[in-house]
Amino acid sequence: MKTEVDESADEFVDGIAAFFKCKLAIVLVAGLLSVSTLVIPPSVFSCGLEPMVQGGLGGGYPGALKVAVAVADAREGGLLPSANLKVPNKIRFQQIMRDVVTLQRRLDRNKDHIADADSKDFSLMLAGPSFWAHYHMKPGAVLARFHADGPLENEVVVITHQVVLSALLRGTISISQATDLGLLKFTGANTAPIQEALELSL
Repeated sequence: MKTEVDESADEFVDGIAAFFKCKLAIVLVAGLLSVSTLVIPPSVFSCGLEPMVQGGLGGGYPGALKVAVAVADAREGGLLPSANLKVPNKIRFQQIMRDVVTLQRRLDRNKDHIADADSKDFSLMLAGPSFWAHYHMKPGAVLARFHADGPLENEVVVITHQVVLSALLRGTISISQATDLGLLKFTGANTAPIQEALELSL
């Protein structure tokens, strides 16, 4: 069930998605219902959605291809919705942005309940479009960088798929279920704190 926070995120993303397509945005969540945006010039990072998202496996990063295959199996088994290749890429991009911003807001909302939250930074990679997002737990807020050109150095990487992230946000699957089925993969030296943060937020 969507909360007021999630609905606010929807409205925010709908407004910025078209304008910031294939650009890098840093979004600072200052509170549950207020967001301020700082934009870095588009030349800083390349767009992570080329080639366009339709039909792509996004297997270039270690572990991403296995996640994409697990997603295909879950779709075939009815756990996840079937792919709809008729959806325009503009709409797909808006869906991705809505989900990654909603995740940011959920992390921010639960930040006080996450042990040592200020020390947790991680990268999120969505297999398929090879979309990268960086999340930084900072005092007072969670910073997120979208459309980055790769993972943060020496930080945990979370690999999943947009359809899985959407299901996690809706609560139709759990973190443990997604991990067991290969739909969600954590890589790096110390993944437990990041997994805990996501379990508290999703």
